[in-house]
Amino acid sequence: MKKIYSLLFAALLLVACSDNSSSANEEAENTQSTQESKIFIFGSDYTTGELYINSTEQTFLFNQDSKVIAAGENVYVLERYGADNVIKLSKEKNAEKYEVSWQIALEDASNPSDIVSIDKEKLWLSQEGADNILQLDANTGKILKQINIQKFKDKNGLSAGAVDLEIKNDTLFVLLQRYAFDSEMFSTYYPNTGLLVLYNKNSGEFLDTLFLLSKNPTAIKISNDKLYIASLGPYNDSYGTDADSLRGVEIFDAKNSKSHFIISGKELGGGIYAFATSATEPIAFAAIYKSFGDTPLMQIDLKNSSNKIIEGVQDAEGGLAFDNVSETLYIGDRTYGNEKVYTWQNDSLEPLDYQGTLPPYNMAVLN
Repeated sequence: MKKIYSLLFAALLLVACSDNSSSANEEAENTQSTQESKIFIFGSDYTTGELYINSTEQTFLFNQDSKVIAAGENVYVLERYGADNVIKLSKEKNAEKYEVSWQIALEDASNPSDIVSIDKEKLWLSQEGADNILQLDANTGKILKQINIQKFKDKNGLSAGAVDLEIKNDTLFVLLQRYAFDSEMFSTYYPNTGLLVLYNKNSGEFLDTLFLLSKNPTAIKISNDKLYIASLGPYNDSYGTDADSLRGVEIFDAKNSKSHFIISGKELGGGIYAFATSATEPIAFAAIYKSFGDTPLMQIDLKNSSNKIIEGVQDAEGGLAFDNVSETLYIGDRTYGNEKVYTWQNDSLEPLDYQGTLPPYNMAVLN
């Protein structure tokens, strides 16, 4: 059955967003660093995958569909479709280079999707294609606990579709897409709105659920102590997204256990493929997926629900990562023939000296 699932998930490859997800707990967010931030850029040409680390000019080869995650003081690589591994990269104090600390193999087609640190010793791992959220020992990769999320999947779904994690205070937030699979058309579809499930961050005890207003959510982020949910929404007949009110950015209302849109795809021009926020300022950035190769970048004022386009980026499918120390946004532009990594700071777009050999696919910042 595991190999059958591997074949079925081939249809999800286009849906597997190269999200910029870079999760960290609140303790890490509030820690001020005097060291220069490090940017980790994962590149892919859909055949080969390469991680480039700008601070050491190192490169590592990984599966072509991988995500790089900065969590706490460490960096993790999630090898997704066709590999299903988790790798921890770190370097000893005063060491010049990063090395692989550990690597663990997951079930076939589990598609690891995000990591968030509980503390220096433990972390949570979500799996888009499996029925469990895993608590891992950060030092060894050993599985400590599991949260079963099978009950949340659609009756025609292969899984509940856990795509993103965040921790706020003592609560673990798990974002579920809850897509279904059409075996005749060999494709996914979205009969359900997304779901946000809340657990105790330490024990994994279930706390609550929140039905979202949008379908196909892609990311949850914390900004200025508030929780925001971004959604891509359902695809249209051209496998793009429409500028309508079925997608956008929702804000979580903990008091009433509900959410509401602060800005929709109608204002943004489509659904959100990648999403990044400042931890302290009410500002967000969204890659708006109109169609393949046409993914402009928007800056969103979360307080006033306004937005503006960042000129000069045509295809922001290469990932977004926000550095809260320097208040700099890193952008991966996959424009064919002109693939680049940019920085956006003080309303100025500048190219980054990216030494990687493959088009940017996703990225993470470590302070």
